Amino acid sequence: MNVISPPSVEALDPMLQWDIVDTPGIMGGLTNTLTYDPTTGIGGEVNKLVVGSNGTTMFALDIAYVDPSGDDINDIGKGYKSTNGGITWSSRAITTYLKRDIVAAGVGSFPVWDIALAPDDPNFVVAVVDEDDWVTGGTDEHDTAIGPREVYISQDGGANWQNTSFESAVASTMDVDEIISCVDVSMLYGTARDVLVGTRNGEGNGDLFILRAPGFSVWRAQFINNTGGKTFNGADVY
Repeated sequence: MNVISPPSVEALDPMLQWDIVDTPGIMGGLTNTLTYDPTTGIGGEVNKLVVGSNGTTMFALDIAYVDPSGDDINDIGKGYKSTNGGITWSSRAITTYLKRDIVAAGVGSFPVWDIALAPDDPNFVVAVVDEDDWVTGGTDEHDTAIGPREVYISQDGGANWQNTSFESAVASTMDVDEIISCVDVSMLYGTARDVLVGTRNGEGNGDLFILRAPGFSVWRAQFINNTGGKTFNGADVY
């Protein structure tokens, strides 16, 4: 059996067909130089892969990428976008453009922990990034990763990103050790859509937060641990 290029497996032709997609990294012993530097031996690991409703737009996150030579934002986490079903990949939408807008806003940091696409629009992208931990002095360096606590939104496929100020907006309702554990986007209904994030702290004190688009002005906690006057035993959201 050819493990590099096996034949397609048909579950129910032509309803469903499976095939290999070359995600960024090392596959079948062949190096994809998007995430592997042969001069340093530094590689990566794809931790998240999402596919748009058009079947060709894909985003892949390489959360584990860390360059031991430094602690610059460029060295912690990478992200890639494909517009042709995984045949070719570019790092501009995430590693270049999102990083640019994070630095400009001064809120958040790499890595990108999670990503979601609107089910009816592959250009509507939501990225969950690390909480702001910038070193003073105006550089783009940071000390250590804190955890996923900031949210950025792009409405043009990743060319431009908007900071939603999640952590500062909900800080009064979140525990200090509470982090974002999942993210999703609704379909467009009327002229609006919702961005939803779930949080957890490992002790059942998580919650759901919703941001209404367009506008992205207010994150609203759903208080799932105290709804309608009934206090639950606690819930983390995954």
